[in-house]
Amino acid sequence: MERHLRFDGIKRNQVKPYAKTVFKTGNTDLKTALRKEKLLLRNSFVEDKSLKKNIIKFGKLMCALTDNCISVAWIYEAMTESEFITRFVTPLIDLMLKPYRPLLTFKPGEQKLLIVKEYENNALLEENARLPGPNIDGIIRIPNLNLDFVLVEVSGPPCSAAENYNHYRGDRNKIGKNLKYMFKTIISKKGTPCIRTVTRLKLFSLHFYKDTIYVYSISMPMWDVPVFQVEASIKIPVEPILFASTMPRFVSQLFDLGEKIDHFAKEV
Repeated sequence: MERHLRFDGIKRNQVKPYAKTVFKTGNTDLKTALRKEKLLLRNSFVEDKSLKKNIIKFGKLMCALTDNCISVAWIYEAMTESEFITRFVTPLIDLMLKPYRPLLTFKPGEQKLLIVKEYENNALLEENARLPGPNIDGIIRIPNLNLDFVLVEVSGPPCSAAENYNHYRGDRNKIGKNLKYMFKTIISKKGTPCIRTVTRLKLFSLHFYKDTIYVYSISMPMWDVPVFQVEASIKIPVEPILFASTMPRFVSQLFDLGEKIDHFAKEV
C-alpha cells in the first residue's frame, strides 16, 4: 500500500564513502583533519564539491559542540531547550536543507501554524479534552507557496530526558494532530482533489528527544485513510571516540532525509 510513496534517494550512497574518509580519525584532532580536507577540496576539481563541503560543515558543527572532541557526552550537558535548539537543532537543519534553498526554509523558535484558526475552531468542539496547540518549536516551509510542510518539535533538553517523557508523549500527539490538519489544508487548497493527487502527498515531522531524531510522516495511500507512522529514527552521535563509525551514518541519513523532503515538497 505504501509502495507508491517509497523514495530511494541517491545522495546517501554518495555521502557515506566520503564521510568515512573525513571522519576516519575519530576524535584524534578532528578539527585539524577537517581543515586539511577543506584545503584539499579547494584545490581539486570534482563535480560534487558543494556536497563534500557540506559534509565537512557537519563535522565542524560537532567539533564546536564537543570543544574539538574533548567533551565526552556533550548532549547531556546542562542546557535549556532553547539553548539546545540554538546550538544544535537550528544549525543541523540549516545544513540539511542547504542544497534545497530557496525551495525550503527553516523557521526556528515558537512558530504558529498557518492553520491556527481552523485548529482553534475544532478545539472548541471537543468536550473535556485539552487539545495540543498549534505552536511548534520550528517549521520547514515552502515559501513560494506560503505553506507549512515539516514540523520540528524538541521535547526538552536531552540532559533531563527522564523528566521530559510526558513532554515527549504530548508532543508526539500534537505532531500527529497538526500533521493531519496540515494535510487536510493542503488538499483543500487544490480545489477539487483527485485520488492521484492525494495519494502522492506526504508530510513530515522531526521530533528531537534524548539522543534521537524521530522522523514521522503522514500520507493517504487510500482515500480518506490517513496513515501516521515513524518514517525513521536517527541516532545523534554523542561520544567523540565513536565518531569514526557514528558520523558517516548520521550524515548520510540526514542527506537522505533532506533529499526525501525535497522530493515530496515538489509533489505539493
